[in-house]
Amino acid sequence: MQRRKRKSMDDCKPSADERWDTNLSMLKVDGNFKKVRLIDDPFAFGRHWVQVDASEVFVKGSKKRPKSYPRDCTNFDPETEAATFKGGCPACEKDINMQKSYLINVIDRDAQGGRGSPVFVWQMTPGVLSKVLKLKALNVHKVNGENKTYHVNHPKYGRDLQVSYDESKVGDARWDIQLSSHPDDFDCPLTDEEKKLKCFDFEDVYPDFEDEGLRSAYNQSTKDSMRRGGHFGKKEVESGGALGKSMGTPDDDDDDEDGPSVQTAAKPQAMKSQVDVGDDEDEDDAPPPPDLSNIKAKDSAPASSGGDNECPHEDEGDEYGFGKFPATKLCRKCPNKRACVAACE
Repeated sequence: MQRRKRKSMDDCKPSADERWDTNLSMLKVDGNFKKVRLIDDPFAFGRHWVQVDASEVFVKGSKKRPKSYPRDCTNFDPETEAATFKGGCPACEKDINMQKSYLINVIDRDAQGGRGSPVFVWQMTPGVLSKVLKLKALNVHKVNGENKTYHVNHPKYGRDLQVSYDESKVGDARWDIQLSSHPDDFDCPLTDEEKKLKCFDFEDVYPDFEDEGLRSAYNQSTKDSMRRGGHFGKKEVESGGALGKSMGTPDDDDDDEDGPSVQTAAKPQAMKSQVDVGDDEDEDDAPPPPDLSNIKAKDSAPASSGGDNECPHEDEGDEYGFGKFPATKLCRKCPNKRACVAACE
């Protein structure tokens, strides 16, 4: 047999489900106000957060959520901004909630004038984008003798924004977004230099799911990982002992889009002329709610009163019919042998 030759780096073909957004330079925001300028239009995409273990149940009020990993929705139609495309998305097939997000290039005024590019990606939930859109009513300019309103990303009549992120709040309320009130910011069209800044070309890095071959490979990878997690029947365990892991499956705390993203190195081929910009999220970018279809209601049989047969967890039921956590065994002391919080050893 002829000895196989190695491929060059340029000839290698990475997996179809490689995370396309890994090398975007994401905007980093904290509790202090940061001044930014939006310099292009939003790019919409849909994503599912799939539980690693389908049998895990999220208990309302609990701070610990089931581990999950992101998978892009191959049914997402950028025109309707909904899962209306017939792409065969396995996550849609199992009714896992799809979360829509937007990416937009922004200039970080704090980074402007430094050694690197001041262009970062701000990832917004629909709720956060709605806050930005409402600012149009406050951005008034007199043009040809008439007062007109403009969106804040307008190249000539746009405005700088002051944004902050409060982790102690919930959902979109974490974001405080205001028009910059500095006198110099009332009339601040983009300069010629700013118009030439290189931005991230999302259309170039986002997977082309209209390509049947790529879409089929991505769907198969998603379905394989979901099958290992029990979303398509009995949970399977990989030979290495890792549960529900596959290409593109992050670890526990990876890809937490509930908060601002951390800055990473920019991907050269993702940049384009005029406009560079990532919650994540946020939102309630928390993992989707559990599938409760297989959970049976609490047994209505009366519990025995007193003695060794009395179940100490009888009164700890919740809205799902169990105690504080999903059952793992049958309670030995429950007369009806119903599932309980833990075995009454």
